[in-house]
Amino acid sequence: LWLCVRSGRWNWSVAKLATASLVFAVIAGAFQGWPIAEYGRLSVRWVGTPEPLAFNETTPYYIHEIYAQKPKSLLNIFLPVLIPGWIPFVGITALTLALFGVILAWRQRHVPWLGCLALCSILFTLGPSRLLHGIVYAIAPLLDKARSAGAATALFGMAISPLAAIGLDRIFDDASEWWQRRAAWVLTGFAVVIAVMSAVFALTGATGAAGDTRLIMASFIALGFAALVIAVRAKAIPASRAAIIVLLM
Repeated sequence: LWLCVRSGRWNWSVAKLATASLVFAVIAGAFQGWPIAEYGRLSVRWVGTPEPLAFNETTPYYIHEIYAQKPKSLLNIFLPVLIPGWIPFVGITALTLALFGVILAWRQRHVPWLGCLALCSILFTLGPSRLLHGIVYAIAPLLDKARSAGAATALFGMAISPLAAIGLDRIFDDASEWWQRRAAWVLTGFAVVIAVMSAVFALTGATGAAGDTRLIMASFIALGFAALVIAVRAKAIPASRAAIIVLLM
């Protein structure tokens, strides 16, 4: 649909190709879809309720809360600490680049869509703790069959990846100097905060996610990224070489 209307008017050539693709997809998928549909109609599922459910029975909403992300697990996006559940980790470098991609390339038509997909998918992973999941649960057919809202982290990663690539193209441009200064300060502040937290956790003998020694790596990477941005601004490193170093982070 996006390809059909992106020029501002309906593109019948693209619509015809899309229709043909959809027809072939349905034909090819029928070899699996029909048997699965029959199997689903005849089978029952153990979803965490006292009794198994048939296909025509709705999965209770409280089951979705069991398999959803907890709000604190959002820290896993940029911190390499393993809070139980689905892991949406992309790292501080990729997250920063993705934010730059959204800010600096917002006028590109696909960027708002990718940003919206990333935001909605990560909110959806929180399940019943956020209103979005309840709305989609109420209006989307068969969504009650998908118990694991946390699986939407796959969509989050799919949206973040191209946004990070766009950000990498823009972050070292001379036109982005104002944002480069802000990014350097924010990354440095983040590195200091995480380093202090790691030191406190180490001194207090914290265990679990708080005592994870990989936490300090986020501080080093953020500090290195900030130094790289400053070096590019000072013309000490070419932007092309800096981009390669970022990829290694």
